[in-house]
Amino acid sequence: MSQRDVTSWTTMISSYAQQRNYDGALQVFQKMLVSDTCVIPNEFTCSTVLRCCTHFGEDPAFKLGVQLHGLVLKYGFALNLVVSSSLLEFYSGIGEASLAHKVFDEMAQRDVISCTGMISCLLEAKEWEKAVGVYNNMIRSSIKPTEFTFAKFLSSCASHCWDQRGKMIHSQSIRHGVEHNPILKTILVNMYCKFGDMTYALRVFRLTKDYDVTLFTSIISGLLKARKYEEAISMFREMESSAIICPNSLTYAGIISACASNMEVHLGKQIQSRIIKVGLEHDLSIGNSLLNLYNKCATDMQDLKCTFHQINEPNVVSWTTLISAFVNHGHDLEAFTKFSEMRASGVEPTSYTLSTILKSCNSPETLVHAVKVHAYIIKTSMDSVDISIGNSLIHVYSRFNRQGDAWVVFDTIPLQRDALTYTSLAGGLNKGGLYKSALDIVPFMMEEAVKVDGHCIACFLSAAANSAALGPGRQLHCLSVKTGLESAISVSNSLLDMYSKCKRIKEAKEVFAGIKEPTVVTYNVLISGLVNNGLIPEALLAFEDMRLVGVKPDQITFLVVLQACNIDALVDVGIEYFKSMREIHGVDQLSEHYKLLLDLLGRAGRLEEAACMVETMPYEMDLSICKSLLGWCRLHKNLVFGEYVARKGIELEPSDPRLYRLLAGLYDVVGRQDLTEQMHVLMREKGIRVPELKSHSLIMNQNEAGQVDMILTH
Repeated sequence: MSQRDVTSWTTMISSYAQQRNYDGALQVFQKMLVSDTCVIPNEFTCSTVLRCCTHFGEDPAFKLGVQLHGLVLKYGFALNLVVSSSLLEFYSGIGEASLAHKVFDEMAQRDVISCTGMISCLLEAKEWEKAVGVYNNMIRSSIKPTEFTFAKFLSSCASHCWDQRGKMIHSQSIRHGVEHNPILKTILVNMYCKFGDMTYALRVFRLTKDYDVTLFTSIISGLLKARKYEEAISMFREMESSAIICPNSLTYAGIISACASNMEVHLGKQIQSRIIKVGLEHDLSIGNSLLNLYNKCATDMQDLKCTFHQINEPNVVSWTTLISAFVNHGHDLEAFTKFSEMRASGVEPTSYTLSTILKSCNSPETLVHAVKVHAYIIKTSMDSVDISIGNSLIHVYSRFNRQGDAWVVFDTIPLQRDALTYTSLAGGLNKGGLYKSALDIVPFMMEEAVKVDGHCIACFLSAAANSAALGPGRQLHCLSVKTGLESAISVSNSLLDMYSKCKRIKEAKEVFAGIKEPTVVTYNVLISGLVNNGLIPEALLAFEDMRLVGVKPDQITFLVVLQACNIDALVDVGIEYFKSMREIHGVDQLSEHYKLLLDLLGRAGRLEEAACMVETMPYEMDLSICKSLLGWCRLHKNLVFGEYVARKGIELEPSDPRLYRLLAGLYDVVGRQDLTEQMHVLMREKGIRVPELKSHSLIMNQNEAGQVDMILTH
């Protein structure tokens, strides 16, 4: 062009700006200022260049903007509404609320756009009162607010959870007759969903019949957050039935999340078929939601694997969910294989990924892989970034009694240790039987002023209980009172267990009396403590109290109760308790319950009843039952049942010497010396030591309890 005026220069600058080439736009503006024709910019030029400045870094943008502000003042555009609005937008965009307010105060004219811009700037700066002041002045100046004005207020109320202010602004929008179009309705729905007020959210949703996909997605998302899964699914169906509004990827991802939370795997599969139909099966957000669904609800891995392979570019969330699914389904080695594949694909794990893969370390075979993961963690220095990784490593090493490695990890996180760190370490020491070592780390935890929780104190109380360490146990009791955690049910149960095992029944009863709502675990600990301290009548009385207060007993409760009946030889009482398990309490009998009852019947010599129970029980006799019953048959001279039991036992374990000794002893006490000699010959052939003959007379001269001990010893 041989001649260029301000319009051509401004058009060129605007073209660069529209293409988001802001550097190019500023270069054209600089050329304009130094051109031979000395073209003077107009208000549109300044406005365009100001909008470009907001896209640079904060410091460069501020310098450029101030220079342009100087040019605006120089050329006399300060009173122009367009330029002033651009200056206001510029200072708002770089977070200079005070300068924006100064420009706003100096504006000769104001319209709804400039007022809304100023309100938006003040709200972002959390200057609520000033924003309301601008709004009030706007109303006094007869400038009618638009839906965008109220949208700024409502969005701010939602982000800061200002429920009363949000309702006030909503009422103002109604008062000024602002049209509730889908945009404003979406903002209102989001706000009320954020407040947790789904009644108002649904009321706003139904104000008009003007809907769009964003509005439907917002109300579905709100219903999901409020755990109203069935309503969310119904809303999705309503959206589909309109035949006008098509769900987008966010809608599908949200509704699949609802299916996962509501364990509706079949509905999730139906929605997945629609996703495939509309061609969104490769979408990342949808794919991740489907992976989460199948991870939570599916009984096998097939659907999850297919879904994963359909995602074009799986991210770290996709891989982590896949690994978590392998862990949850017990495929530990496959989980480590997928972890290696994830790294090979270029996706780096997060701390949550590493914590998840470490949870799959459930066998000695996987421990080798866990050590490799630990090496990767050290290489990437992630152990110094996230405490959860260190806690997971301590848990893994403690689980396999590698206390030295656990201590090494423990020492590498001195500034980040929390209650879970100490709980993981103490739990591992407890598992290895190192109860004193577990109690020895309590002073270190106190020195570091770690904020303990109920699980942490309960773990240390378990160490005190198992080592019968009354002194440390009482100190932990004081700590629980000091921290206000004494009333936590896990702590109360642990205190009850500790005092019971330390033979302090009086203190145990005091702890129990202070528990407001005892659970079945509480009663189990109490009854077990009373039984272990020989207080059988009190234990059975506690069981009856448990039934009276409405706490339903479980399988562990009846194990303890049957053990109590065994100790005091309460045969008929034990039988009644056994029968009441399923008939009254709806509790299934385990093989351990049958063992205790058979032992109780055998001790009392009621072997015919024991034989009937063996025939009718839903479990096969194991070796321990056979040995126990064979011992009682020997004591009570029941040859027929004894031979039957012995035959079953030998079928299970032909090389167990105790079976042959018990059977030989049975033949001996019933006077079948011929069979006794045959058993002795067979035992010698098998290399089993034959008992001396004097054992018979010794057994016959002992009382009942002594006889049992000698029989089982033989």
